[in-house]
Amino acid sequence: MAVQTTLPHSFIPTRTFVNARVKWVRDPYLDFAVEREKNLKQAISFKDQIISDPSKSLPLSLASLLKPRLDLNITSSKFFNKYPSFFSIFQPSPGLPPRVKLTRQALSIHTEEFSIHTSQTHRYDAVQRLTRLLMLTKSSRLPIYVIEKLKWDMGLPHNFIASLVIDFPDYFQVCEIENPNGGKDLALELISWRKELALSELEKRALNEG
Repeated sequence: MAVQTTLPHSFIPTRTFVNARVKWVRDPYLDFAVEREKNLKQAISFKDQIISDPSKSLPLSLASLLKPRLDLNITSSKFFNKYPSFFSIFQPSPGLPPRVKLTRQALSIHTEEFSIHTSQTHRYDAVQRLTRLLMLTKSSRLPIYVIEKLKWDMGLPHNFIASLVIDFPDYFQVCEIENPNGGKDLALELISWRKELALSELEKRALNEG
């Protein structure tokens, strides 16, 4: 760590270096929060898959196929049984394979989440975040599979192309780009540069203060 020392003009300013070792101390409250929420992303992903099915349920065999994509280290059945207030395993009728559905509590949470995603304020904020992301790229475009990996952290809805992007044709368009293998990938492209979003919040504050 460099420390600049301020001295009177009669002295020559010097720069010294201090080797400091910081002792890492575990925060039990933070560890508890991380441990408790570590499977939240997988739970929401399963929830979205269940909701998107017309029957609002999924066969356990199909849910097991999603395990590698969701990076689960246990079987899907054990995962559902771990959260009985969110998931419910049932058998439609004797002889039919078991399925999984959401509990009433989970459906209530989904309804609340849906109302947030569809609010005008949230939609506008999500569009701004997505626009800034594309503005960071050289060509103002990104493969959709890349955005899919970031949508959780960006607060984008599950099917953001159909439920969000399509309603903002002045901002985005879906196009094709070449991938390293010589094939084609679907990508999201920013149609026009948004000058108002090119400034950081600190720069905007500085401009407002003159």
